[in-house]
Parts: sequence; C-alpha cells; structure tokens
Amino acid sequence: MNDNPTFDHSPVEVREESAGQVLDEVLALLNLTRPRRGERELDFLRWKYLENPDGVAVVWTLRTRPEGKLVGFTACIPRRVLVRGSEHLAWVGADFSIHPAFRTLGPAVKL
Repeated sequence: MNDNPTFDHSPVEVREESAGQVLDEVLALLNLTRPRRGERELDFLRWKYLENPDGVAVVWTLRTRPEGKLVGFTACIPRRVLVRGSEHLAWVGADFSIHPAFRTLGPAVKL
C-alpha cells in the first residue's frame, strides 16, 4: 500500500493519440489559436503528420475531463539527419498549441 498517494484533480489529462485520428481537431485548434497566420489546410497537416517521408508524427493531446474536449496538443515530427556521415532518425518538436481558456502554467507543463 502506498502511504503517500498522489491525487490528480486536474481538469485536463494528457494522451498520446494517433495523428490520423485527431487531425481535424488539431487543425481547428491551430486555426483558433493562431489566426494571424491564416487558415491552415488539412492537406498540409495530413502531409506533415501522416505522409512525411521520414515517418508519422507522434501527437500528445491535452483533453478536458471527463468530456474529452481537445484544449491543447503538441507533436514531434520525425526527421532523418546525418551525424558524422551516419544517418539517424531524430524528432522535431512542432505545433505546440493551447486553447486560450486553458493558458495557465499547469496545463501547458503537462504537455
């Protein structure tokens, strides 16, 4: 038995999710949180996250409890790199975004 239980009363939780399953939600959140950059296109995100020649992106989402509404996410995109003449797979952090109503230190740190 754990004598020091940890209770997570946060209204949000982090999940690792399939890029293909969350692409529409991710696009909507990006367009909401970054309006000055113009509307992003689903085709571009599909290429960036799913059809990238170096592999499929890994996406972590931040969802409300218990509803499961997407309020934030971040992604890592694979990228082949050369290090001293040897090819390696690296990851590039991309598209970190948090819904304005959840922009406090707590939810962002979870991601």
